Amino acid sequence: MFVLFAQISFGQNVLLNEEFDDFYNTNWTLAGGLMTGNGTITLSDPSFFTWTDDNFGNDVGNGSNCARLNIWGTSIRDWLITPSLTLETGKMYSIEFDFALTTTGTTNSDVLAADDTVAVMISTDDGATWSGANTLIEWTTNSNISTNEHISLDLSCYAGNTVKIGFYGESTVSNNDVDFFVDNVMVYENISTPFLYSNVEELDFEEMVVGDNIISKEIILSNLGTGALTIEPSNVSIIGNDAVDFGFTEIENNIVLDHGDQETLVVFFDPQTEGNKSAALQIIDDVTKTTHEIALSGKAFPEGSLLETFDGTFAPQGWEADGLWSQSTYGGYDDNFSAYLISYTNFTDAGLITPKLTLNGSCDISFFAKASSNEPLTIKVQYSADKETWTDVSEAYTIASDWTNYSTDLSSIPAGNYYIAFSASGKVNVPSSFNVP
Repeated sequence: MFVLFAQISFGQNVLLNEEFDDFYNTNWTLAGGLMTGNGTITLSDPSFFTWTDDNFGNDVGNGSNCARLNIWGTSIRDWLITPSLTLETGKMYSIEFDFALTTTGTTNSDVLAADDTVAVMISTDDGATWSGANTLIEWTTNSNISTNEHISLDLSCYAGNTVKIGFYGESTVSNNDVDFFVDNVMVYENISTPFLYSNVEELDFEEMVVGDNIISKEIILSNLGTGALTIEPSNVSIIGNDAVDFGFTEIENNIVLDHGDQETLVVFFDPQTEGNKSAALQIIDDVTKTTHEIALSGKAFPEGSLLETFDGTFAPQGWEADGLWSQSTYGGYDDNFSAYLISYTNFTDAGLITPKLTLNGSCDISFFAKASSNEPLTIKVQYSADKETWTDVSEAYTIASDWTNYSTDLSSIPAGNYYIAFSASGKVNVPSSFNVP
C-alpha cells in the first residue's frame, strides 16, 4: 500500500510509507541491470525470478506482507524501485526499512555467497540514471545480516533533488540460495520538534463470525521528530458507536518515544453482534496535546455461520474436494490463499463440498471467484442431505476473469441439515483454472 499522508497528525512530513500489502498494485518499478562497481548501471527488464510478495522472513502466519527476492543461480540482478520522491532544498530527510536474509523457503539465518550482493542505491535525477557511486548501503559475503533488522539512513545530502531509491539483489554464480526481504519502507522529513507518526491511518479487519477467535493487528507508533514525547495509558482509548467490538492489549506504563523510537500496539476485533462495525483508536500525546485517531472497521457474521478462507490445511476440516481442486497460496481475493481448480481437459461437476450445515429456511451463501480461460467456466450451487442426490439451487454462474462476488438465496431449501457444493464445469482448449477464496 503506497500512501501519501494528508492527516495533520499522521504524516504530513512522510513522503513514502510502503508496507507491500498489495504488492502488484503499487507504483513501484521492477527492473534488471548488473551493478558494476561505481560505474553507470543500465537498467532493462527484470529476470523471470524477480521481486515478488511473501511473508517477511518466510514466517508464514506471523510475518507481515513484504517484498522478497530469491538470490540464487547465475542471472539475478534485480531491482525494486520506489516512486519519485521530491526532497526539498534546505530540509533533512531519512529512509527507514525492515530487512532480513534467510535460507530460501525457511526462517533460518544465512549469509551471502562470495558472488552475491545486496544494496540500496539512490538516483538523483528521478531514475534517469543509476550508479554504484550512489550506494546508500551494501551487504556482501562478509556482512553480518540477521533475520530481522531495522535500517535507518540519512538522505539529507540529497535535498534539492527528485530521487528514486532502488533495492538491489545480485547472484552471478550458482551456489548459495537465500531470500532477501524488504518491508515497511518509509521516507520522511526530519523536523526539530517531537512528531508522533502511525504506520497506518486505518485498520480494516478481516470478516469473522461472532464468537470465533478474535482477530488482531499491529499499529507501530514512531517519533519522527527531535525530542521525546510521552503517551500515558489513560490517553489511549477506543471511541465510537461500536467501541465495544474493538480493543487493544493493556498498556501498563507510559510510552516514551525519543527520535526514531517505535512502540507496537496490538488492536483486536472481537464483535459482540453481527453487522458492519466501525470505531476509532484515539491517542493523545503529552507534547502537542493533539488527538490522533486511527479508523477501525470490520464485518461480523451471525454466530454459527460458516466462513472459510482456505488459508489452512486443504481440504479444510469437514470439507471434501474433487481431485481437481487444491489450495493456491498465491493471489487469493483478500490474501494469498484460495481454493484452486486447474484442468487440461473438459470437466463437469467438479465438487467442492462444505461440511453438513444447519439451514433455517432464511439463509444465503456468497463467494468470490475468478477464472482464466478462453472458454466459459461455470460454478453452480447445489445441496444434498446425503451427498448422493444433488439439487441445483442456483444458476450456473459464468465466472468472470476478475474477482467477482456471487450470491445465492438458499431460502428455497427446506429447514434441515445439508451439504452445499460448489460444482464447477468447463470446456478446455487451453489450461483453465478457478480460484475461490
